[in-house]
Amino acid sequence: MNTTSISNPSLLINRGLTLKLRFNLKAFWVIIFISILALLAFYIFQVNAMISQTYQIKDYQKKLEEIIKENETLKINSVKINSLETLENKILEFGFEKVDKIHYIQVSDTQIATK
Repeated sequence: MNTTSISNPSLLINRGLTLKLRFNLKAFWVIIFISILALLAFYIFQVNAMISQTYQIKDYQKKLEEIIKENETLKINSVKINSLETLENKILEFGFEKVDKIHYIQVSDTQIATK
């Protein structure tokens, strides 16, 4: 019969604890490594989104400046078109005349339109 004598039982307990501790330490470092990779990927995603939004804002600002310039040009053209000088020229082109005296149609109270 094969008997083993345990000279120091605390040595077996310590060996078991070191294996558990070593296993837990490996799991801990794996979890830490995966967490760091996940956070790094999330950071890259956020930076990419922020940069694309910054470029969109710049594009919108350029479009806004172009629209403001076009609006100013249209205002100037509107004032030129609606000036009195332009209106007087249009009146002469269409052949309108200045009215000297106004005659109104007199309607008497006794006349009523009936069907």
